[in-house]
Amino acid sequence: MVKEAAGEGLEALRWRARRHVEKHTDEGDEVRFALRGLNGQAIVALQDRLLIIKPGISAGALGGARVTTFYYRDITGVEANTGLLTGVIEINTPAFPGTATKDYWSLGKDRDPRLLSNCVPIDRPGLKAYKPYLDQLRQWIREAKQETTGSRPSTASLSVELEKLASLKESGVLTEEEFQQAKQRIISG
Repeated sequence: MVKEAAGEGLEALRWRARRHVEKHTDEGDEVRFALRGLNGQAIVALQDRLLIIKPGISAGALGGARVTTFYYRDITGVEANTGLLTGVIEINTPAFPGTATKDYWSLGKDRDPRLLSNCVPIDRPGLKAYKPYLDQLRQWIREAKQETTGSRPSTASLSVELEKLASLKESGVLTEEEFQQAKQRIISG
């Protein structure tokens, strides 16, 4: 049973969770992996984001499901915490910081992982099967953060570059046309 709780596609998920994945993905979305937690709750990794799916009454969604989307660039941490028999996988973001208490059973009613949008309760033996997927997820998060930090120059460096260009144009080194082309290249990145 543990081997079936994690997989490259949606096969690991129960039908209800699969149905909600289909509702929250587009035609071009690629499912990288899916992890099934307790009560049919699931984590689904797509190419640019993570879905946490919480179907059914145990998640407070009678007849439906709560689905939360986390873009990799926004995730600050992935935690896997276990107790004697159960545990929780917790996705941390600025909007969903980590829980102060990590023990599944000592969490208050307002911190119940079955209800929290950023947590999926798991059985402890399942963690071993989830580990390679969680490690891969952490790698994708690091890559997404590198893409966002390295993609655009800061506003200060843009203004310095534009000032240099204006100075070159004023001194006659650049024509108006050359100035406009260089300015466009700087602004476009």
